[in-house]
Amino acid sequence: MTNKVVWAEMHRARLAIAALYPSLFNLDAPVPLKIGIADDFVEKFPDMPARTRKALLYWLTTRRAYSAACVEGAPRYGFDGPCGHVDEKGARQAAQRFLNRDAAAKDKWPKPSVSGLPPVEGHTNP
Repeated sequence: MTNKVVWAEMHRARLAIAALYPSLFNLDAPVPLKIGIADDFVEKFPDMPARTRKALLYWLTTRRAYSAACVEGAPRYGFDGPCGHVDEKGARQAAQRFLNRDAAAKDKWPKPSVSGLPPVEGHTNP
């Protein structure tokens, strides 16, 4: 199965779940998810392929807005409502997950080099 197919499946699943649980999966105002919500996904959506569930949870929890929501003391939410709070370790892990993803993206898409370009009048090339 290609990444493109997994992405399409994940996108369809995200839209369907957001329609059922709009406050839990609001992309504009994400909330920290309950520890163990992956197990709840299996119970609530037994027909969802594991790769789709994993891709969806990865995508949701590595977004900048989600990391910003995972501050120490913030309530965590599950399908049935509030389920505990973000502790210091959880806040640190959310921030680190985002930094890791950001670093990987920078490695994947490096800035183009300008060396070897002809000089522009009045400017020097780095």
